[in-house]
Amino acid sequence: MTRRFYITGFLTFSALTIGACSSQTTLRDPATSVETRCPDQDPRDPYSDSVRFPEGTPNAGLCADTSIRRPLRDLLPEHKKTLGIGEITSTYSTDAFERAFANVYHDGQFWTARYRVGSVVAANFMIEHFAPLSAHSMIRFQFDPRNPLRLIPQAKIPPAGENWYWNKREEITLTDIVFSAEAVTVHGAGFNILRGFKDHFLIAKRFRSLPDVVHDQIEKQNHKVEQIRLARTNKAARDYSPRGVANQLFETAIANSKRDGISLVYNTLDESCVTEAFDVLDDTFRSSYDRNSQAVSPFTGRLPPFMKRALKARDFFGEELPDLNEEVASRR
Repeated sequence: MTRRFYITGFLTFSALTIGACSSQTTLRDPATSVETRCPDQDPRDPYSDSVRFPEGTPNAGLCADTSIRRPLRDLLPEHKKTLGIGEITSTYSTDAFERAFANVYHDGQFWTARYRVGSVVAANFMIEHFAPLSAHSMIRFQFDPRNPLRLIPQAKIPPAGENWYWNKREEITLTDIVFSAEAVTVHGAGFNILRGFKDHFLIAKRFRSLPDVVHDQIEKQNHKVEQIRLARTNKAARDYSPRGVANQLFETAIANSKRDGISLVYNTLDESCVTEAFDVLDDTFRSSYDRNSQAVSPFTGRLPPFMKRALKARDFFGEELPDLNEEVASRR
């Protein structure tokens, strides 16, 4: 597999002297038998898996900590039926424009989310600054308040055959959800930039609620989180309205999360939060800009200080919005 030499959101200039000597490793779907079950596998939650580090990594055979970081999963057929997805029931009407997925993280637990296709009204590229010249990248998706995400705790989905209104009282709604690729560690270990070069972590392309991001990155850590509206003016794009861009990016982010699961080994150079966020943009609209342009440059195209420049080169820089910090403060 050809390596992609991209500088990531966690890279500092001091780390540039370290060579990229490890290749990307693919981890197949993990076994989930009782003998191999990891602590995070919840028997009440069918969307929790036992995930172990693959051979060839320093943590080979050890359980990955998926207690808060998981990729999205398709709903099981019995849950689609229970929740009335894709059919008409006596108590709830739905149609082909409604979809659902599992493993959204909010308020300390995982939820099943359902949404109406086309209900995303905007997408923001978010840059969390946590150290000099270092940053974490995310994509925020904002929903029409009339068609928000509707969530129920997935460990409390009623048995097959039961109507989902059985636990209607558990439902909440969200108007904002955040995509980000994050390092998955072994239990008890934290993230470390240098270890990120040496296959110590896996990657989960997760979705979490905006309140969780605010609590973790602003209230707890007081990090600055910049926001850039993702919009296009290039007439070659399939749909260059901000809403059209946002909905296409949302569907790509969902697909990438489901496709990769926890199958990629994190690498500080070429498989990280920044590379995976930009891959959502590239996988959606790459055909509408020059593949050889500065937008896809291996280094300055993704180095944290140049992320805004890379967005402009890709024709994704709509406008600079108030920082998330300012937005939160204005609501208080």
